[in-house]
Amino acid sequence: MKEAGMDVRQLSDALDASYQAVKKVIDGKSSAFNAANNARAAQLLNVSGDWLALGVGPRERKTGEAILPALSSRPPEGYTRLEHLPYQPSMGTGRSHDGDLVVHHLDVLDSFIKQKVGTTSTSRVKLLTGIGQSMMPAIQDHDIVFVDVEHRWIDLPGYYVIDVGGLLLLKKAMIQSNGILILRSENTVEFPDEERFDLATAADSITVCGKVLAWWTLRKG
Repeated sequence: MKEAGMDVRQLSDALDASYQAVKKVIDGKSSAFNAANNARAAQLLNVSGDWLALGVGPRERKTGEAILPALSSRPPEGYTRLEHLPYQPSMGTGRSHDGDLVVHHLDVLDSFIKQKVGTTSTSRVKLLTGIGQSMMPAIQDHDIVFVDVEHRWIDLPGYYVIDVGGLLLLKKAMIQSNGILILRSENTVEFPDEERFDLATAADSITVCGKVLAWWTLRKG
């Protein structure tokens, strides 16, 4: 930073980040920048992005090294920014999860959401990270889940995010004709039991938070 003639304030302004956040990274009190901010900082400081992020490789910047643009407060034209809600529903024993998020948001092409995720109103779609193994092999642990947060009822059997007595669950749900709500896991080997709730008496403790439309699974090569 000294060689580039920049101070913390100048760097934070250039990255569109807070002074405190950048100062913590510089002081070693926080993890490294995200990919876009690291690439932008490397460009501003004229150093290698790998060296800045990982401390490996040559410090000098390669000629023509690719640059990722700094994050914008708005998505590019034709894209929708899907925000990650500050919760992680349990796909297991029903514990609440609010740890580090895998992603903060995704800028996704509008036509992709409509064609692949399955909705014409992209503003209804939010992201959640499923935690646990009860929905395997369909939804894996830490999959990114696309949820229609305005679908607040159970019409057909499917995957739903449901608050049951303050515990946020991602389960396969259906309602029988007699008013019994059934919650099931896909992983019946480890989670063979299904939960049943009589909505005539338990409706006040159950809230449908959204319907799962799709999910992304990370596959290692």
